[in-house]
Amino acid sequence: MPTTDNVTVYLFRKEDHLVITLESRAGVVHGVQFVRTVARSTWTP
Repeated sequence: MPTTDNVTVYLFRKEDHLVITLESRAGVVHGVQFVRTVARSTWTP
């Protein structure tokens, strides 16, 4: 999984929902972009 400095991503399943907690000094916008990238590479509708 790709990583960047000072970013921690936790992925786990909870009641059939993928719950993502992201801590990033870069801020919310970076976090959303990162999550969307991960979701595209791992999810199949």
